[in-house]
Amino acid sequence: PRHTSTVGSLASRRAPHRHASKLLRKGSLRAGDTMRSNSWLQCLVAKPYGMKRILRDSLGVVAMVYDLLMIPLQLFDMPQSLALHLADRLTTCFWTADIFLSFFSGYHTDGLIEMRPRQVALHYMRTWFLFDMSVVVVDWVVVLCFGWAYGGAEVHGVFDTEWHVIRGLRILRLF
Repeated sequence: PRHTSTVGSLASRRAPHRHASKLLRKGSLRAGDTMRSNSWLQCLVAKPYGMKRILRDSLGVVAMVYDLLMIPLQLFDMPQSLALHLADRLTTCFWTADIFLSFFSGYHTDGLIEMRPRQVALHYMRTWFLFDMSVVVVDWVVVLCFGWAYGGAEVHGVFDTEWHVIRGLRILRLF
């Protein structure tokens, strides 16, 4: 979303950089400017509007649509095909990688573009990290408990109910 904050309104808030308040008063920092650091990690931070980010977000939409269609169906005993099995594993790997990439994804704040690695990581930890991690942990519990390979562990009898409950918990990703 676009922020309509002006430089004047930014000066009255807590500055996002230790020298930003001076820069705001002097007028050398303007809405839309990018905040960067001298850290060696700086080169890893993706711009919020860059092609890599657009590609990742596009893949995320594909993975989310797949999950939106398939997770509710997994509550039923539908036959497992190799293609569906591979798609499940690919989405699990994608969402896991997305957690790591989110630690290096710049964002917009108060009219500025935040690209400093420390602030980007802290922002992610305060916003989506716990949710993302809880959803991915459910996926990996399923993989580790019931097998990575196609065909995995056969689920019968006592574990049948637990298997459906665990598979159903994956629907959390959709909310």
